[in-house]
Amino acid sequence: MRRTLLIIPLLVLAIACGDEGPTKPPACGDGELSEGEICDDGNTEDGDGCSAGCVPEQGGEACGNGVVDPLEHCDDGNKLNGDGCSATCDLESCGNGVVDPGEDCDDGNGINLDGCPNDCTLAKCGNGVIEAPYETCDPPDTAVCDSQCQGLPFCGDGELEGDEECDDGNFFGGDGCNSACKLEFCGDGITNDTGHEQCDDGNNEDGDGCNSLCMYETCGDGILQTGLFETCDDGNTLGGDGCRSNCTLEVCGDGVLDPNEACDDGNVVDNDGCGNDCTSDGCHDGVTNPDERCYTSFSSFPGPSDLMIVGKADLDGDGRVDVVAWSSEHLVWFRNFGDGSLGARPIFSGAPIRAVALGDVDVDGDTDVVMTFGQDMASALVIWTNDGAGHFTKIQTPDAPIGAFTLADFDGDGDPDLAMMLDVLGGLIVRENMGGTFGPPKTISTNPEGYVIVAGDLDGDLDPDLASFAPTTNALRFYQNLGNFSFAAPIEVPIPTGAGSFSANVLLDDIDGDGLLDALTTDGLQDEIVIARNTGEFTFALQEVPVGKDASPVLVIDADADGDKDIFLSADVQAGDPQGLSVLTNDGTGTFALGADQWVPEGVWTGPMVSLDLEQDGDEDVVLNTLYGAERARVQRTPRVCPAPGRGGERFCQNDPARRRGRRWRRRRRARRRRRLDRAE
Repeated sequence: MRRTLLIIPLLVLAIACGDEGPTKPPACGDGELSEGEICDDGNTEDGDGCSAGCVPEQGGEACGNGVVDPLEHCDDGNKLNGDGCSATCDLESCGNGVVDPGEDCDDGNGINLDGCPNDCTLAKCGNGVIEAPYETCDPPDTAVCDSQCQGLPFCGDGELEGDEECDDGNFFGGDGCNSACKLEFCGDGITNDTGHEQCDDGNNEDGDGCNSLCMYETCGDGILQTGLFETCDDGNTLGGDGCRSNCTLEVCGDGVLDPNEACDDGNVVDNDGCGNDCTSDGCHDGVTNPDERCYTSFSSFPGPSDLMIVGKADLDGDGRVDVVAWSSEHLVWFRNFGDGSLGARPIFSGAPIRAVALGDVDVDGDTDVVMTFGQDMASALVIWTNDGAGHFTKIQTPDAPIGAFTLADFDGDGDPDLAMMLDVLGGLIVRENMGGTFGPPKTISTNPEGYVIVAGDLDGDLDPDLASFAPTTNALRFYQNLGNFSFAAPIEVPIPTGAGSFSANVLLDDIDGDGLLDALTTDGLQDEIVIARNTGEFTFALQEVPVGKDASPVLVIDADADGDKDIFLSADVQAGDPQGLSVLTNDGTGTFALGADQWVPEGVWTGPMVSLDLEQDGDEDVVLNTLYGAERARVQRTPRVCPAPGRGGERFCQNDPARRRGRRWRRRRRARRRRRLDRAE
């Protein structure tokens, strides 16, 4: 039994093998997906979705299965076009070379000007894109483009059309054809674009501001243009050569002071203060003009060299005003003998003296002298107390380095206090008078200051304010006194071109007669005197007075006896000015003109000045000093002249014989008294 069962399977196997024979190996195209095949559609033909190599083809049977198979760019699960993925599983986009739904064209590139723009819409006039060859311009309906996007003729296209006089193919002028396609030429009324023409007034005439070469006509070009009201043109804009900087002739008598004129009063009449040749018609010209005030003598008084006047006061109690002067090595007072003469009396000799001021420091009724002495950190403050008879006692205290200073009663307690500049550190301090000595410093300002400080009531509240010149900012600087040694922040009045130096002088005086103190200083760069007019409420207005030389205001006085204040100027003859001293005369309205009188002989350099009555005759004389040459204090006497009949005061005329006899007697009496005083000393 068991044998039979074993034999039957063997027979079955034998039969099977004997019926079919050997099996075929798998192959592409047999319809069976074998190892190494991606697809097998039962044939070996291409183009039916599965290639002859059994690799899927794009758009084949696999397209639409929702899977991005090889060779497919997309597969959205269908074989529909127009939904972004085509029936062949290719992306539908402009530039793919296939006109997809929504596209008018598709040339397979992104070029915008080849008939099919890069948005695959057909060329359209008005879309702002010039689509060649169908369009030559876009947008349409402009001056250069018609409604069909075809170009119109225009200036600059290189073709002469319409009312064009020229067309050189550009939009630039200066090459013969301007930007309006008009021929360019001088006199056409159009200034060429590129600057070959400075002007074009539509003609080729000279003398009207634009010459025949289309260049500006200006004063100083050497061409006389009467149409521009030129009366001369010497090719420059300098004065003093016969033709002024505004191309008008320099003529004596036209009221304009030219560099070669000493004066010009607008006429050619003599004996009116300015001669008919515009030279001095004043003192020492051989003609006595009406109301002329001239010096009758010019006296010298021996003393140390290089003196500088600091002020005046009655130092010896004799009722006559004396003069105090100083140099770096000498402190001197010139005693007034009352007969027109001064005698030098030394107070101190030594070096270096830094600054000097006068005041009754110990409040005993006479004038004391205060000075700073020494250098830098080793300086000292020295007080020379006066016993009332001109004998001085020295009080010296070590002090911080200081420069210029002034004495004034800043706290209203009746004694003079100190306001001082600091040399080394810079700044301004005040020190209270403690009864003949000065207390500790109180800082008012740390601003760098110059070498001059003056005090005066600038705001009309009866206490002294301060003024200085600040070279670091080229400005006049004013400090308002608020009381109790406190001052407001400084007010600055800038000098337009910068007044020069640390040593610029500053004067305070009511120059316009309005009851308020004004300030005067120098603008050496412009050869001007600068006046800061006090307009009230501690405000100032600047007035510039040209003087034609580097000069400093040194004294304010009524020099011409007309009732208003004039300004004495001191100038350095080494800078080319032959007049060491001159006067700015005031016309009574605050307008100043440089007088023609030469008050001091040539070759004299003058510094600070004071005025006083040397002869006790009612005439105000002027005392000044020189810094080189004779190096002596000098006096300028300004006698009265006989008034016109009916004006009163005839008995004071200098030509009155009785007055002359009285003056001689007084001189002899004063001379005898001086000799007695000299013997007593």
